[in-house]
Amino acid sequence: MGKGKRQQTAQWVVFARSTLLAMGIYLLGLLLLALLLVNGTLPEKCAFPVTAVLCVLATACGGVWAARGTSLGPLPAALLVSAAFAGILVLVGLAVWERINWTGKGGV
Repeated sequence: MGKGKRQQTAQWVVFARSTLLAMGIYLLGLLLLALLLVNGTLPEKCAFPVTAVLCVLATACGGVWAARGTSLGPLPAALLVSAAFAGILVLVGLAVWERINWTGKGGV
């Protein structure tokens, strides 16, 4: 029980933690989704909607965490975490783009 103000965490640390929280929720959700798809619990047509919901939930949790930990305000904090999350997804997608074997007719 200390007296005085609590030590303020640097804002970049809060954003890094929030982005890592969002990525962790997303990746754990994808692992659970893969397990449910392989076991046959979920049909394959549900994969895209569940992935979209995972993206929304992950960025919402990361945004709330960032909004509560910074002095920027809720909207800029949540937008920064969402932009970092989207940037990571784009960078990973670009990194593996050439290694994907597209199947079917009219593939990319």
